[in-house]
Amino acid sequence: MVNQKTDDMVSEQTEGAVDTLSLTSALKKAREEKGWSIEEVAEKLKIAAEHLAFMESEQLDIASLDPFKRGYLRNYAEVLGVDVSDYQTMFNDIKSIEAPLQSVSSEDPSIKPVFSIATLRVMTTIILIALVALLVMINL
Repeated sequence: MVNQKTDDMVSEQTEGAVDTLSLTSALKKAREEKGWSIEEVAEKLKIAAEHLAFMESEQLDIASLDPFKRGYLRNYAEVLGVDVSDYQTMFNDIKSIEAPLQSVSSEDPSIKPVFSIATLRVMTTIILIALVALLVMINL
């Protein structure tokens, strides 16, 4: 019984590895056919070249990718014209983290300004008139 489970796990891992290897080789082949370097594609996608190199390497494990790296992989494949729809089933299901949404208001009712904007404009105008009058009196 234990051997059967172990064999099943090994075959699943091997099957996943073959799928991953076929994807990584498809990405690399498509990029090379277009004559692009990893750095050129990285510049187009605004992604670090190391991420793209990792996606073409044998170390890529699709099932362990976080949502951001999955997005990088999808964008990379899209730019190269590689279809990743067959690999979607290898992505782990994203667990929903539900948190209540809180309203964000720029105006906190407990905080009131000392002066309103209209009051500040009136005060600024009076100060400017007083300064101009003072300058005129000094020059006379």
